[in-house]
Amino acid sequence: MKYFFWIVKSAHEHLLEGCAGVSSAYTPPDPGGDFSRDLLNSVVFVIVRGVEADVFLKKIFVRRVAKLIDEEFEAPTGLLELEVDLSKSIGLSENFRAGREYFSIDVSRSYNEGIHKISQEVALELWMKTEEKFVHKFLAFPSQLFVKTARKGKTPSADARNLIQEIVQRVPLNRIWGDGRGLKNPLLNFAEANAEHLDFSERTKLLLPLLCKSSLDVEFPRTFDVPDVDTELESVDVKKIIARKFVCTDAAESNFLDALEKTEAAEERHQCILRDLCEFFRGKGMEPAQSRSVDLAIREKDVLYIFEIKTANSENVFSQTAKGVFQLATYSREFLREGEASVRKILVVEEKFGVEIRDFISDVVRDLGMEVIFYDEKRDWPERLSPPFSASGF
Repeated sequence: MKYFFWIVKSAHEHLLEGCAGVSSAYTPPDPGGDFSRDLLNSVVFVIVRGVEADVFLKKIFVRRVAKLIDEEFEAPTGLLELEVDLSKSIGLSENFRAGREYFSIDVSRSYNEGIHKISQEVALELWMKTEEKFVHKFLAFPSQLFVKTARKGKTPSADARNLIQEIVQRVPLNRIWGDGRGLKNPLLNFAEANAEHLDFSERTKLLLPLLCKSSLDVEFPRTFDVPDVDTELESVDVKKIIARKFVCTDAAESNFLDALEKTEAAEERHQCILRDLCEFFRGKGMEPAQSRSVDLAIREKDVLYIFEIKTANSENVFSQTAKGVFQLATYSREFLREGEASVRKILVVEEKFGVEIRDFISDVVRDLGMEVIFYDEKRDWPERLSPPFSASGF
């Protein structure tokens, strides 16, 4: 990720006029050189410089860059057009004067007016200091701040995206606040209040935390820990198996919300298979269990059977299979460390593919000391699982 300062003198603040929050595009001076290329997919911190103070006004994510051309003279204007991704941007205050109370910062005067590339360390320090200033109040939201209408999309994801983008355009953070306890940031708290006000669906509301996090994030590289496996297995209540409404996607996804909608569809399918398997095993006198980590587990005598369910299509069948195998190995390792005498690892994959792919997956999984079952909902039980499962083996 690349980071920039855009320093604007308070006398030239009109360059930022448009929306009170974040506009869909801005036209800064062209610094020349490779800056236009470097600005693509970057985070720009907009700083308004006064005589005695600098104010951090906006954080914008640049999705497209173009050099503006004077059409009459067919010559460069000396300006760039930055198209903004509103889902990853946020306005801190509407103008210099309004932002002085909470978002005054100390930026080196060596950065003169214009665009400057900055290091990740400088960007991180600025953002961490700014997060500490997010205001938490206990007052009700004034009704005049509510979004009056939000463009309806075809899916809950589109509804949530449209709502967040409209809020980001219309309302800066200094006009809204968190929940007073620090548990919800101002954008999320206000978005949830708007969703309730507009009578949005529960599924749309469940997507808001993830989208608000994206707006208030600057995508610094994360540090990762060893996976934490939940080994506390509990009996499955089939009536409570519902599709989880959203799942984090890879941060490198170029189209975040399209990927999210695909994830939701796969999650619905995953939970349908899980429900079907639980009902089948319970009908055979086996008690299905699960944890926050493990999809499905069955204990028979001294053996613990753990199942990882993977939905897949022709584009991701091998990556999904590889992911499932790694998950099973991780879960098994933890159970054995905690004293389980024997753990059998079983991968469940939807039956959608030809014999060649199926045989390849079976050979690879078995070479790794695991087992694989192919699930086909078009068949009747017990042929729905191939090979058929029994506690004594396959």
